[in-house]
Amino acid sequence: MMIERPSRHSGVLVSGRPVTYLLMQSRSDPEDWRRMIGWSAEAQAAGLGIYPQVSSRGIGALTSLQGYHFFLMRRAYHEVSTLPLSERAAALRDPQRRAAVLSQPDDPGVMALDPKLADFIALLRQNMANVYPMTEETLDYEPGPERKAGGLAQAAGISLEELIYDHYSAADGRKICASFMLNYAEGNLDATYEMLRQPFVAAALGDGGAHVRMVCDASWPTFQLAFWARNRKRGPILPLPHVVKKLTGGNAALYGLSDRGVIAPGLRADINVIDHDRLRLHLPEMLFDLPSGGGRIHQSSSGYLATMVNGVLPVVMT
Repeated sequence: MMIERPSRHSGVLVSGRPVTYLLMQSRSDPEDWRRMIGWSAEAQAAGLGIYPQVSSRGIGALTSLQGYHFFLMRRAYHEVSTLPLSERAAALRDPQRRAAVLSQPDDPGVMALDPKLADFIALLRQNMANVYPMTEETLDYEPGPERKAGGLAQAAGISLEELIYDHYSAADGRKICASFMLNYAEGNLDATYEMLRQPFVAAALGDGGAHVRMVCDASWPTFQLAFWARNRKRGPILPLPHVVKKLTGGNAALYGLSDRGVIAPGLRADINVIDHDRLRLHLPEMLFDLPSGGGRIHQSSSGYLATMVNGVLPVVMT
């Protein structure tokens, strides 16, 4: 293996290799991303391969009765926590149990079973007023301020905990709450739009499996095609070819995967056939199919007609 000797370019050490880094909008400095984009653009103009990696939507956590949620450490909840989901939701709707869960503090005995989880639930609770209750019908990754739990509770004349508890326990217990801690500092995805529209920005940054009980980043490609190229209502969308390139040839080129990413003779024929008008995501749900019955959030979709892997059609979907 031959290693190139670094050189100097305009006073900057050049490795001869592309550099990519994580870029998100934070609440602590909502405009910091603009500086990073500007410096990256200057580097690109100087011939330096520096590529920010940007998430295509708000980054945070999904909570539900199937995974983590705000009442997980309450003894009255813990007593029914092993029931099948629909039975658990029904048990939680019982007026006596509802009153008990809502009136109890987190139980030290339950917290001692998993202290780190208890700390995480406490952290989630600090942002409770800013979560967005969602259902299959209201699944929206750019909700407005009127959809926040705090405002909904005030309008309904009930406490914040009551609103979220009733949301979790309704029907079969599959409803979720979403919180966006990054890329949503101003209550919209305008900053994400400005980042994604830059040709040198990589639409990437998906979680590789460390937080599968609270996020489902495997659905990002579908989200980008459906939301950014068609569905967005609170701001401009991106051209479909721009989104497709970021999902395919753009990222393949960044990582040196020269055998894929475009449709051309001699390259891998990794192709999705999509009915873009029907493409949509469904409400996330928990599957318990990991080793030892571990759970992970799964998000199904509609609109994929077929998938070819290196020219082979192993799966046909409807």
